[in-house]
Amino acid sequence: MIYHRIYNNYFHAVEMLVRQLLKKKSGKENATERTIFELPINERFRNLLKSFVKNEMSDIIDSEGHVADLEPGDLSEYPMTLLERRWLKSMSLDPRVKLFDIDWSGLDDVEPLYYPDDIVYFDQQNTSDPWTDETYIQNFRMILDAWQHGKQLAISWINRAGVLDQAKCWPDLIEYDRYEDKMRLMARTDENLIAIVLGRIQSCAYCDAADNYETALHTDRRLPDENHLDEMLNARENLRKSMDAEMPVLSIRITDEHQALERTLALFGHYQKKDFCREKAKQYILEIYLDPYDEIDDIIDNILFLGPYVELLGPQNIVNALKVRFAQQTLDAV
Repeated sequence: MIYHRIYNNYFHAVEMLVRQLLKKKSGKENATERTIFELPINERFRNLLKSFVKNEMSDIIDSEGHVADLEPGDLSEYPMTLLERRWLKSMSLDPRVKLFDIDWSGLDDVEPLYYPDDIVYFDQQNTSDPWTDETYIQNFRMILDAWQHGKQLAISWINRAGVLDQAKCWPDLIEYDRYEDKMRLMARTDENLIAIVLGRIQSCAYCDAADNYETALHTDRRLPDENHLDEMLNARENLRKSMDAEMPVLSIRITDEHQALERTLALFGHYQKKDFCREKAKQYILEIYLDPYDEIDDIIDNILFLGPYVELLGPQNIVNALKVRFAQQTLDAV
């Protein structure tokens, strides 16, 4: 139910108490207090509940555990409030939620709490997937079904270089990128873990081991295989130990407005820091070592996600790529 996060605990705790008392029918002195002691709630809240029942519910629940005029069969699931139904109606209008083919019956006469167009994402690129395209919807549901039932798929798609790739694979993970407003599929072939943007899929069909469908990957992103996070950490550690290797360093200037410093440190918290210093009031310089598997596009996405209070200083190849991104977005806007 949609309640305040604290007050909601009272509703559920009282419900648990009533159910336990109806189940026990003890009729012993202090039975209600003992039952409250057995509830799976913390001690501070347990004391509050005892006080609440004693002072506010004494006409319904007595100390011997009797609940007036109520039988176990009288309890039922919470009915949905109008607020909940309006919120569900809003969810049903979201094209991304519609992908899951949920039954929204019973909400026809309900006014939405808000409409999808009422929300403006100021930090989101104009690169959304075609959420309402019938082919896209069919592909998504087929991938979801294959993931749920362990089926193999034959997929062809246009990679980032504009080349047609195809793979015989098992869906491993469907990921939503809020910044780019698109879905990605992480899938396993016999040899690789690959990332596929669902909006670039050209064809998607079920297959089995007997199908003569060859995997042909060109320049698209291939992810490290099993335990890829450990591989990244090990590769970074090996580079650090090498006297001849120079690890690329990302340098950014942070102006601490609207919690920009906190958000930046949280976003890059898993990177090794080279330097962090205060340049002047509310302005900081952060330098971090990049990972061997980092992609420039992903780094740029993170920088843009942090907003106008973070300035990219280096390395130069990433600065140049960011300028190209800005130029491309300007052309797209025109």
